[in-house]
Amino acid sequence: MLKTIILLTGNIQQQRALCALLKEHNPALSFRRALTLDELTGLEPEVLRDSRLIAFTSDVIVPAATLGRLGHGAYHFHSDPPDYPATAHFALTDDDQGWDATAHTMVERVDRGPIVGIEPFPMHDKIAARKLEQIAFERLAHLFWRMSRRIACEPGPPQRYQSPGAPPRARRSRTANSCEILPTSTQRN
Repeated sequence: MLKTIILLTGNIQQQRALCALLKEHNPALSFRRALTLDELTGLEPEVLRDSRLIAFTSDVIVPAATLGRLGHGAYHFHSDPPDYPATAHFALTDDDQGWDATAHTMVERVDRGPIVGIEPFPMHDKIAARKLEQIAFERLAHLFWRMSRRIACEPGPPQRYQSPGAPPRARRSRTANSCEILPTSTQRN
């Protein structure tokens, strides 16, 4: 039985807001909070067994062993679409017309779990990267709000998201390549 929601977020204010929303749907839930990997992995096995983990805008990589101990799954909410992980600047330089906030099941390979929710929104011409990130966070909060009753009340995993459009573009290799830091040659005079 789902008894506990573990919230893994970047700050305490987010945790409070998410707890309040989930508690409205299921007053019997208890909550555990974690800001760091150490706090998460320090939770007791009996707590994990009756819990669901929600990572909301967290960059903590949850170990496979911890994911395996969760009785009701783990879900990651992030303000990037599946095809542009953490790369708002690429969307702007590629002149894309839309963006998505995403929720997916957490699995051992980071950001590779089945998508359980998407909140798409249009990108306006000449939008700045910071503004895109702000709107994406607002849409992510809306996605969480839409899914909150299922998260708080349904013990099984959320249904896999069925995309009405084209499949995501493969941008992971571009992201990885752009993040690679090449050694510079040193010249001696």
